[in-house]
Amino acid sequence: PFYSDESEPYLFYDRQYDSDLRLWKVRGFHVINMSYRETMQRRLVADALRLRRRRETSLSLKEAAGDTYLEQKLELFQVDRDRYYGSAGEIDGYKVILSARRRISALEITTTGSYRRAESTSDELSQLYTVSLDTRWQVVRKGELRSSVEMYAQRLTNAGDAPSYLLTDNKPGARGAIWSVNLNYGVKGKVRVNFSLTGRHADNRAARLTGRTELVAGF
Repeated sequence: PFYSDESEPYLFYDRQYDSDLRLWKVRGFHVINMSYRETMQRRLVADALRLRRRRETSLSLKEAAGDTYLEQKLELFQVDRDRYYGSAGEIDGYKVILSARRRISALEITTTGSYRRAESTSDELSQLYTVSLDTRWQVVRKGELRSSVEMYAQRLTNAGDAPSYLLTDNKPGARGAIWSVNLNYGVKGKVRVNFSLTGRHADNRAARLTGRTELVAGF
């Protein structure tokens, strides 16, 4: 809803706001991009209100330098979760992202670096540094191969042995990597094969690999 009276005794209240503002279009993209997201759920359980809320505000600037497209982005976020929900707590923070994208014939390459700082009301602190490389390659006319790899290093303060995934952006440990390979290929006519392989690694837990294959046919 655009407007609602939060003082009313709702048994279950659920709302989401999304807004975007884009300015100054150049070469098919907008130079200035602003957005605001807010999601909130409130439940009345045993005569007690249980709240889950998340707010995100971002500002990004995009520009082109020849055949290379650059983006600088700042994100502000606030998370508030009651103990009724998993990973409870109040977390505030921000994230700074720098990325560059370039297309060379049938290959598109994107490199990204970011810094994320998140802090809880109990003085838990996460400082997360990430670098990533994403590629997109049109194998043949009917196929596309995508791959990505992200490496991160994290500094935790007062976080204990099992900090909330909201604090760490679902990246456990002091360092780790996340990667994926995806192939979408048209075999014949309306028959396609989708294949994906993903991996997650961290210094404080065993690696996790996931593979998936789909055969899609249209009639």
